[in-house]
Amino acid sequence: MGSETKVDVQSTKRGGEERKEQGSARSLAPAERELLCLAGERLIREGQYADAIQIFELLVEADPADAAYHRRLGVCRAQAGMLASAEIALDRAIELESLDGEALVTRAWVRVQRGNKAGAVHDLKAAGPTPTGSESELARRVEQSLRDG
Repeated sequence: MGSETKVDVQSTKRGGEERKEQGSARSLAPAERELLCLAGERLIREGQYADAIQIFELLVEADPADAAYHRRLGVCRAQAGMLASAEIALDRAIELESLDGEALVTRAWVRVQRGNKAGAVHDLKAAGPTPTGSESELARRVEQSLRDG
């Protein structure tokens, strides 16, 4: 499965390079964006963050107004330890969609890691009292980090 992913990513990268040579990633059709997004999400699940980052960077270039692409890019960068650039991507996701719970909770985690506890508390409050899904575990980790000092 991992080698299949590599092949997919390599062909995606080549496709992205070819598109850049032709003009811009903005020429990606909606169906192409959807397929790339699914591939990027699969890479996130597989822990292949560097490859996922490349896909979501391409998608952000293709549609800079899509908050979900910025959020996913921020999540990938955070998982890869690229905290400053993760926060920038998450900031943009939240600018585009202020009630994006996953982006807020992930940015709270990034902010704790970077020593900005006040910012983390603000993000957790903005995310609401009961985050759902994967963000609930991350929210618990952020809250524990804030309690531990």
